[in-house]
Amino acid sequence: MLGLSMAACTSHGPKAPAEYPSAPTDSTAVDEYFGHKVTDLYRPLENDTATATLQWVKAENAVTDAYLSAIPFRDKVRRRLSALADYRKTGLPWREKNGKYYYFANDGLQNQSIPTHSATTAQWLWATSFLIPRHATWLIPSTATAATGARSTCLT
Repeated sequence: MLGLSMAACTSHGPKAPAEYPSAPTDSTAVDEYFGHKVTDLYRPLENDTATATLQWVKAENAVTDAYLSAIPFRDKVRRRLSALADYRKTGLPWREKNGKYYYFANDGLQNQSIPTHSATTAQWLWATSFLIPRHATWLIPSTATAATGARSTCLT
């Protein structure tokens, strides 16, 4: 299946081979590991704020964008992948000395999970209905926690 989708991508992309920009190099960067000298030609790329690196990244992005924009079904694939990733993700909780439970939560399409806390494990348990789709709220009997009767701050 993956091979078929990759073939579809390459058959609809640009026909001419891409011309990639030259990366900034430095032949004087040499490290020694266990008595062997190793030249690190691409060490300038480690400085991600250097002008040469920024120009190279911009040129690389232009090549990539030109290729990807030529794929006619790109937006359809992007929409489908976004739909598949759009569900609540919650990490396992841990208890700190202050008695609160902390965990990382992501409402679906956030770039990264955010730290969240609750006073009881019941709040965390209500927030992690991982077998129930987040849009099927009618399956969840209540958004209030059983222990405190308070609404969890981590529910969306």
